[in-house]
Amino acid sequence: MHSSEISYTWKRPYACSPPALFDTMSLLPTIDSKKASVPLSERELKEIFMQFDTDHNNVLSKEELKKAFKYLGAMIPAFRAWRGINCADANGNGQIEFDEELDILVKYAYKLGYTTIFPKTTSVSLTEDQLRKIFMQFDVDHDSVLSRDEIKKAFDYLGAWFPGYRANRGINYADANRDGVVDLSELDDLVSYAHKLGYSIK
Repeated sequence: MHSSEISYTWKRPYACSPPALFDTMSLLPTIDSKKASVPLSERELKEIFMQFDTDHNNVLSKEELKKAFKYLGAMIPAFRAWRGINCADANGNGQIEFDEELDILVKYAYKLGYTTIFPKTTSVSLTEDQLRKIFMQFDVDHDSVLSRDEIKKAFDYLGAWFPGYRANRGINYADANRDGVVDLSELDDLVSYAHKLGYSIK
């Protein structure tokens, strides 16, 4: 009798599919009826994870992931970090690299249904003219040029989650001559970028 070869395929336990023990809806706190829960999109989740790359090496360590999941409201952030790495770490180096592994991590987090909770209030979107006036109010040295720090403070005033990130994105969008600031000739593009984000008066 010839012995037959048996091949084994190793599978990560629970990879990308949350077990009922930790994800049952009965464990979630009841949301206040006076508040509205809005699911985070994959784009928003990706931006949040990228903000926790504190050493800017385009890699998320387990500790950085733990902090990100804690920010998102995970009941057990360390467990979520471990599960996220288990799900998305394709090369097995124990961390999440941008961009392919990060996209897998984002899809994992999206399935968990993280939300942002806002009070139920009537809100009115800011017009481009209103946004322009707000940005110019933060031109504190009155040189008709907005520095990164001034733009960051403006986005903070507008309620941005990550004002520094928004300032970088705004400059990247509007700074045509690449001098690292936004002058009056570039202000309209910055305003257009901010307007697309839907900031509002509540």
